Amino acid sequence: YRAVGRFLARHGYAAALAGYRLAPGAVFPAQLHDTLDGLAAALRHARGVGLSADRVLLVGQSAGAHLAALAAFDTETREKRGLGAIDIAGLLAISGPLDFAVLCPRRSLCPAIERLMGGPDGWETADPARFAHAGPDVPVLCLHGSRDPLVPPEVAASFVLRVNGSEGDHATFMADPAGHHADLTRLFFGSSPLTPAMLAWMAEVARA
Repeated sequence: YRAVGRFLARHGYAAALAGYRLAPGAVFPAQLHDTLDGLAAALRHARGVGLSADRVLLVGQSAGAHLAALAAFDTETREKRGLGAIDIAGLLAISGPLDFAVLCPRRSLCPAIERLMGGPDGWETADPARFAHAGPDVPVLCLHGSRDPLVPPEVAASFVLRVNGSEGDHATFMADPAGHHADLTRLFFGSSPLTPAMLAWMAEVARA
């Protein structure tokens, strides 16, 4: 993912890419804790080298989008990891499993989430959609491939509806009609039709 970091840097963003422990060797919330601790370390480093760390744009793809969404909306866990005061400019979620009820109408259909959670229980603690309703008014852009065989686009569309609630309009869903799942990395190589819209949205929320 270094190429993604370079893409963001070319467009004027100081970018930090965090890793996290993987399932089944580590179960949730280890992955979220690692994400938040990595963010805290990145902010300390940025301030130490004289970069602005006043506003944060959270970006993730697939499982990374899931963790970025939790980092944006699970304010209780964020506060416990010492990040309650950060100013989140927006969430860019790409190909993300963001609404477990839509993704997994029957839990037996989602063995990957069962491995993440270490069993069939407690899934609500890792479901971004659970935190989105009545959560903070974080601007959201969800990008998804219409042909995604792993995470149907309806999952991200449902998350956007939950974020907006009955009156909001700060979350947006866009689909790449030819996109699958992992190939949405094309966004960062200039070969996706959604790249201009993504960059325009990022510039808008960064200025806000």
